[in-house]
Amino acid sequence: MSPSESTIHQEVYKHFVDVGCCRTCCLRILGNRDKSSYKSVDESLKELGVQNDGGANEKDEDSHSNKLVKPNPCVGCLGLLQKPYSDSLINEIIRGANISEYDAKTFNVSMNLPSCYLLRSEALLVELRKHFPAFYEKNFDGQALLSLKDAFKACFGHQLGDTLSLTLDLSSGFVIDVEFRYDDDQEECKPLCSLRPDIFTRHYVRKNGYTKNRIESILDTLDCDEFSKTFQVPPLIPSQVIKIVKVTLARESTNVAGRYNKYCRDLPQTPWLLNGERKMESSVEELISGPIVALLRGTSSKFASSGREDVDVRSLGRGRPFNVEVLMPKVAALQFDQLRALEKEITEKSEGKLKVRDLQIVARESLVTLKQGEEEKTKEYTALCFCPDGIPDTLEGAVARAPLVLDQSTPIRVLHRRPVAVRQKEILEMSVTRLEGDARKFILNLKTQAGTYIKEFIHGDFGRTKPSFGDLLGGAKVDILALDVTDIALDWPPRVSCDDVKSNGKH
Repeated sequence: MSPSESTIHQEVYKHFVDVGCCRTCCLRILGNRDKSSYKSVDESLKELGVQNDGGANEKDEDSHSNKLVKPNPCVGCLGLLQKPYSDSLINEIIRGANISEYDAKTFNVSMNLPSCYLLRSEALLVELRKHFPAFYEKNFDGQALLSLKDAFKACFGHQLGDTLSLTLDLSSGFVIDVEFRYDDDQEECKPLCSLRPDIFTRHYVRKNGYTKNRIESILDTLDCDEFSKTFQVPPLIPSQVIKIVKVTLARESTNVAGRYNKYCRDLPQTPWLLNGERKMESSVEELISGPIVALLRGTSSKFASSGREDVDVRSLGRGRPFNVEVLMPKVAALQFDQLRALEKEITEKSEGKLKVRDLQIVARESLVTLKQGEEEKTKEYTALCFCPDGIPDTLEGAVARAPLVLDQSTPIRVLHRRPVAVRQKEILEMSVTRLEGDARKFILNLKTQAGTYIKEFIHGDFGRTKPSFGDLLGGAKVDILALDVTDIALDWPPRVSCDDVKSNGKH
């Protein structure tokens, strides 16, 4: 570093110490955006050629161990990055972060900061540009100061991690959420109402306060002179420091995926409520989600699957892919053996109604595959059909008509929850088996586009599906007695168990 650079750094540093900035904010004003530099602010300042010349605020900040002397709160960070105030804040975060119940190994910090920080940071940049224009143009033209959030994490993240026995990871799903308060925040933001009454109306401020997005949009339109006419430059020394309102823990959801077989004809997929009253004692969702949420110690869950079967339809073959999103889990990692034990627990508790397989924790990004499977994949079915007037001789000819396209109006049975529309769906393959000794029943095997209403295709739904299977038989009356889903062509989640489903039809 050249002597001239060291000199300007020292001049900028001294000016902003005199203004009332702490050393960490001075490092920000000197244009240092290397976050690793904030682990040791004093060393980083020395590398820039800055010497501690014993300014008033420096003396106080250095002597924070003396209980009788405290520095003025920093005009830039309000004490957030400034000893001894930062020490108190860190200790309060540690006390509030009750992590003992969580199995987390990493963490991140989320900070909700007062809006006036935006105004104070802008005021510091205006002050810098006014007194050191060349330095400003070289280091800040079009750029902001390193954010207080980034500086805080860089300064104290590893200290927090060491105390909590966690590793700071900015991509971690386990978050310590800290809400801060500065008592003069509203007062310092109040000039925004006179500056832009069209944006910060009294009604808006009462309802929403001084929102950061709107402040930023205003600051983007102001030049230095306009800003200086409305706001204090340099910012005034605050009469109080920033405080912590609350510390909470948040964790991203854990997604547990698998496949389920349903062997009974009296179990809805989701809780069946009518006018607030439960119509059936349980559901697929509850039987699967309950043990998973209990093991992960989450607060609640969301169940999703690749389509859904009616209450009286079985799901056989490889089973139906599903996902349970567990919200706020205290446990996020499960071992292979735990997942296999969980499969066994769910299966046994269902008392023969369900079997779960291939349980695994999946990434949130992979759930798009599950959603696509609802409408884009093919599905196979076996239906037990009944012709009250006897099976026509045209049965084999009817199944030979596949592939064919159906026009399906929204079925009458789902009109209460789905909009009226006509959807085109394709029957890809059909085959038929006559039952020996029964002239009115037969088994129809189908491979269809996902989203096809099978029951309506067979009985016609009072003409709302064209053509129906009865139409293919030449207008014969056909009804469906039982329906099984035998395959869903979605290879998700990956197979993890080789225990093939056996004797599906015996349940």
